[in-house]
Amino acid sequence: MKRRSSAVQMNRVAEKNRATLLKFLIVLVPMWLSAKFYVGPYQDFVRNYLAAVVVIVLLGVIFQAIFLTAQEKNVLIALFVVLSAFQVFAMV
Repeated sequence: MKRRSSAVQMNRVAEKNRATLLKFLIVLVPMWLSAKFYVGPYQDFVRNYLAAVVVIVLLGVIFQAIFLTAQEKNVLIALFVVLSAFQVFAMV
């Protein structure tokens, strides 16, 4: 019986984690869009760099929501490698 209750608890924790990640997505998507379409002082900086930082965090949250069982460290390292490869190939 203990094994079943621990499985139920793990399912509840996963649902709470998923709900928390979805809340972050609800905040991050408008934040990224407003940074991407910002018009005002330091427009180039905000559009290029701030939007890039927000999109990295956004991608991290999306991948963590998809791969709930994966450790955050592994997801972020994989995301860093992929985005770095995009930057290297974009320079070539």
